[in-house]
Amino acid sequence: MNNNKITYSVRALAVISFIAICIKYFRPNEISFYILLTPYLIIYLLSKDYHDFKTACIRACSAILSVIFVPYLVFGIELDIHAGMGILLIFISQLTAITSSELIILFLLNKGSENTTKC
Repeated sequence: MNNNKITYSVRALAVISFIAICIKYFRPNEISFYILLTPYLIIYLLSKDYHDFKTACIRACSAILSVIFVPYLVFGIELDIHAGMGILLIFISQLTAITSSELIILFLLNKGSENTTKC
């Protein structure tokens, strides 16, 4: 299967999410703005490195899980005391999805490819 369709769709989702968050939370003097954009930048940079179909599917799943929270970040956050906790929870869950997919690729998929090359 051609991984280009998955790559381009993940890149498009990352760019759209990046732009939506930029428009909503643009305050260039705050470090939290840049921290909030890091999951989408990570997803975009990782989308350039799809070796095979399994890697593409795992990384696409983590990208989709991260992008699911964008409508909530853009439309669902009201300015109140508890909004910071909600944003932090979403940020941590996005980074957890990305990290867990990379750990799956590192430990499970790479071990399978090493065993086939040793035989």
